[in-house]
Amino acid sequence: MFRTVLFDFDGTLVPSLDFWLDGFKYAFGKLGVGITEEEIIERCFYRKDVEIAEAFNLPCVTTFWQHTEESLARSYATPTLFPGVREVLDHCKDSNITVGLVTSSERSFVQCALKTMDISHHFATVVTANDVKNFKPHPEPVLQALGHLNANAAETLFVGDYVVDVQSGKAAGTFTGLFFTERHQRFHQYEHVAASDPDFIFSDYAHFLDKLKSGELVSPKEPA
Repeated sequence: MFRTVLFDFDGTLVPSLDFWLDGFKYAFGKLGVGITEEEIIERCFYRKDVEIAEAFNLPCVTTFWQHTEESLARSYATPTLFPGVREVLDHCKDSNITVGLVTSSERSFVQCALKTMDISHHFATVVTANDVKNFKPHPEPVLQALGHLNANAAETLFVGDYVVDVQSGKAAGTFTGLFFTERHQRFHQYEHVAASDPDFIFSDYAHFLDKLKSGELVSPKEPA
């Protein structure tokens, strides 16, 4: 049994990839840049704001990010959880499994969303973009969470929805789970994310909860 479970936030606990798509689309629109949603997904997701500004020759990265944040703030004020997430969090609490959050989103957005959904109390630590120098796939965010919790990586599961989550967890020495549903298909190619070789892949939290309850999720040091 795992003693600690760490979760990514966007696309893992909350179907918020559309928040980012809307945010980038709003910012480009404010700057008068014509761009399709497909181009945004291909060229903007998982890239730093400076890289996006350079790629599109934007005059001011600060202005671009301010517009993006304006849209994101509205979206994160009314988030929803993926079905089954609350039940998983409740089970972890009842089973004395420590839960943490590791995300590349801004702390202000995440804290607002957690409070709105009334799940802040489930997380013993929250590591955000504001807390690290190196983002995922670097292991720093996961290692920081483990340090805060005094947790053993070999007894920890890190669940995310993208390649960088799996890579970060593996580099930190944790067991890794990949959450992939139909909602992700517009943003990720299954073959691409599966090639990151997570320890297991699941498409709904009810299945994940069954496995967690049965103890069928094994530690990295044990055979699958």
